[in-house]
Amino acid sequence: MAKNSDVYFPPTEPTRSSKSVTAKSGTASQPPVAAPYAPTNVMALIGFILSVSGFFLFISAIPGVVLGHIALKQIRDTGEAGRGMAIAALAVGYSVIALGILTLFVVIAVILVPFIVLGTASFSYF
Repeated sequence: MAKNSDVYFPPTEPTRSSKSVTAKSGTASQPPVAAPYAPTNVMALIGFILSVSGFFLFISAIPGVVLGHIALKQIRDTGEAGRGMAIAALAVGYSVIALGILTLFVVIAVILVPFIVLGTASFSYF
């Protein structure tokens, strides 16, 4: 195995962006370029908003879940940002739907049980 001192690395020229301002040349270095960013998927954002609004208006959670699934597919295909928001839209939307169905069962049970109990009991008023 070769030691680090045995390996030859040829000298490299400084890159254009690493040059500094010199008194002789009078040129300035290039400003750093911002890394390009991927835009956030709009369907992920709208799906998340609809899923959260499902706490107040139950029916809006269903389109929130649908848009969350569509957003995940678009993000996978295009490389846009917003994957976490799409997953949050799915999680919140499915939770709201599950809580709504559970609430529906509880309300039905609370309303129907007294009628079932009262319907099977025999009362005589005289």
